[in-house]
This record gives sequence, structure tokens and C-alpha cells, in this order.
Amino acid sequence: LPLYSPSNADTLAESCVFEKTLGETVVEELPPIPPPSTSRITSTHNYLGQTITNVMITSSGNIANATLAGNITNQGRLSNITVLKEATLQGGTVTGYLTNQGTIKDITFVGHELEGGELGGTITVTIDASSLGFISNVNLLPDTMLNGGQVTGQIVGPANGKAKLNRTKLRNTEITNVIIGADCELVENVKFGEGVRFVDNASIPEHADLTEALSTENGID
Repeated sequence: LPLYSPSNADTLAESCVFEKTLGETVVEELPPIPPPSTSRITSTHNYLGQTITNVMITSSGNIANATLAGNITNQGRLSNITVLKEATLQGGTVTGYLTNQGTIKDITFVGHELEGGELGGTITVTIDASSLGFISNVNLLPDTMLNGGQVTGQIVGPANGKAKLNRTKLRNTEITNVIIGADCELVENVKFGEGVRFVDNASIPEHADLTEALSTENGID
């Protein structure tokens, strides 16, 4: 199915054009797939922006272009998803673009950008030729581990907890209350806020401005 976007939603929802064997063109109504009537999704669906609430996506489930509400447990694959405020998405693989207004925990992200909201547990990000792996403007819950990917924008950890970046590229970002692993790469335009710590001080850039980080007792070791 074509991917949903606001500009083509009406077209996708209204009709599907196909050729019959006699060659004439027929226009047939193609209504959006309704939200699931059960608490389990076990197959492939394109929801065209509709909201699904309090469901489990099983390992055979593969859904696209959905808005998530309530508690969502994912063992399958999601693509181009919005997580609403006060909703929680936990587990599975997510691709494409992920807009987060709620909380996301323990996922593997193989997509272009995950933006906003809270992240918790272990977030593993894969970058390849088809996925940029950007993590933008997020709050990290205590003990969050972000493995891989590229962080941009405001990345804020808990003041009294531990949130750590591993194998992560930092570019055009401001980091606050986060532990930066020795295998991270500071690519460009990185600002250190309060409470930043480095696993290996040798990885601190020579000309880094550490004023904010060193101003607190939880700052750079």
C-alpha cells in the first residue's frame, strides 16, 4: 500500500484504480481499514492515520501510518507512527518516521527520525543506507541506554538518575544530565549542559565549552 501522508490521505481513502481483463478502467471505493476490534494485531495493516488503542502487535503484525493511544505492546514491526500524549509504546521494531508525544521503551529503531517525548529502557538505533537514525529533542528516563544513532536538538536526561549514550553520533545538539560513552562521536556543534559526564575523559574535545557541565557536582568527572 502507498504510504500515508496528509496530502494524499483523501485520495488513498476514497478510491483505488485498477484494470479489468477487458481493458476498461474501473474506480472502486477503498475505505480505510477500521481500527482493530480485538486487543491483538497479527497481520499487515495500513491505518491511514487512524488511532489504535491498548493493543498488542504480535510477531507477525506489521502496521503502518497509525496513531497510538493507551498502552501498546509491540512484538512486530511498525512504520510511520505517532505516539500520543500519555500513551506508551514498548518493544519491537519501528521504521520510517516516529513522532513521540508520550513514552517509548525498549525498541529497535531502523528509521529516519524519532522525535520528541520520553525514551526509556534500551533504545537501539541502526544506521544504514536507507535509515538515518536521528533521535531529536527527547527526554531520557532514569537508566535509559541509547545505543547507536545520531542525536540532535535538546537531549535531556534525569537530574538524579543515569542515562547513557553508547556508539552515538552527536551533532547540532545540547546535552544535559547524560553520560557520554567512550565510543560516542562528537561530530559538530555540541553544547554540554549541566550534569554531563564522560566515561573516558580522553574523549572530551580539546576546545569544548564545559562551563555549564562543570558548574554542578554531577558534572564531568
